[in-house]
Amino acid sequence: MYFANTHMHSYFSDGVWSPEYLVELGKQFGHKAMLLSDHDTMAGFDRFERACRKAGILTLRAIEPGAYSSFGRVHIVGIDFNPENKGLREMVAKYAARMTYYHKVMFNEAVEQGALRGITWSDVENYCADQGVDYICRHWIAALMGERGYSQEEILATEDLFKRDKATAMAIKAQCHDQLQAEELIGIIRDAGGVPVVAHPTKFAKYFFEEEVDNYIKMGVMGFEVNHPIMSEEEKAFYNRVCEERNLYKLGGIDHSGVIGGFTGEGGPDPWALSKYRLGGILPNEKADPSEGYIDEENFMKLYYRELG
Repeated sequence: MYFANTHMHSYFSDGVWSPEYLVELGKQFGHKAMLLSDHDTMAGFDRFERACRKAGILTLRAIEPGAYSSFGRVHIVGIDFNPENKGLREMVAKYAARMTYYHKVMFNEAVEQGALRGITWSDVENYCADQGVDYICRHWIAALMGERGYSQEEILATEDLFKRDKATAMAIKAQCHDQLQAEELIGIIRDAGGVPVVAHPTKFAKYFFEEEVDNYIKMGVMGFEVNHPIMSEEEKAFYNRVCEERNLYKLGGIDHSGVIGGFTGEGGPDPWALSKYRLGGILPNEKADPSEGYIDEENFMKLYYRELG
């Protein structure tokens, strides 16, 4: 039942766990295949791939960038692409700069307000460089704060300093680099030899609507996520039918849910509170059902062997 988990995030983007611990958890859940689909970065993939190989788990390179479409934002998971492709590398670098810029603006505001003391932006940059991180987000700032002796309560108290309403946050990020249009992003993934798949197509997340299916297929989408914790049963059934009727790939992943997403089954800790676990090697023992984030062997192997294109 839990053969493949094809949507998850490590601490190299906005996940909680290291690439290696994700694989350890997946093995305990009986996964035979796993994809690390970090947002806008490939920095954790080599470590993830080595851990998968050691554990006997199949994997493919993946990434989950965002884009704009006719109805708003959408997330596209790109899979099995050439990481050396010039267009893709340029896109990843721009998105990394965009995320880093946003957090630099928020960090400097927090320093000016006196809410952050004893840490400079140069300290953050050097720390992230040492960790192999190619874009800076608040989780790594929290991790550095933990190493500098800030208490868990102090770290959590700074969380609101890095939040803005969505429109303001997007406007700040756009000062560095605006997000691509969906058709552009899909084209970059395909030009790199990859498979673009629409992530969590659900009205609940306002990322996707059923009437846009034909438009996305015309843009070059090669699949849809058909199993995700925030999708309704009706949405899962709908996108399963779409993929079967149109001969498209199916994805299914836990994303930020369950213990793989950083939750322990008791409501889940805030990722900031787990900074000491992420980098200190101390991991909680609680386990949670991986919920509904999976695809079966048949559908994963179609993707693995690129049977549909």
